[in-house]
Amino acid sequence: LIGTGGALRGAFLSAFRMPRDEYLANAAAVAFAVDVTRLPVYFGEGFSRSVPWTYYPLLVAIAWLGAFIGRRLVARIAQDRFRRVVFALLFLTGIVFTVRWAQGAA
Repeated sequence: LIGTGGALRGAFLSAFRMPRDEYLANAAAVAFAVDVTRLPVYFGEGFSRSVPWTYYPLLVAIAWLGAFIGRRLVARIAQDRFRRVVFALLFLTGIVFTVRWAQGAA
């Protein structure tokens, strides 16, 4: 609805102090569940008619590539630093949302 799902999910999962791999598995499972429930709405509203079917394999390949690269990057972060990296990214996300809100309110 407002584009904050990932940030909210990250903040929520951080409260459980999970090890890195459990955190990522839970985040992926929640994201998958949310996206699967969105698909019928997208297709029901005509998304499939606005995007050529030939794009779908490309989109799937990009998603897999992103997951592959992300897994490699996260593997380089030590378990004890992972939580701090998540909090730093959540903080930066909060700053971005605040700046965007301030620009829209002005």
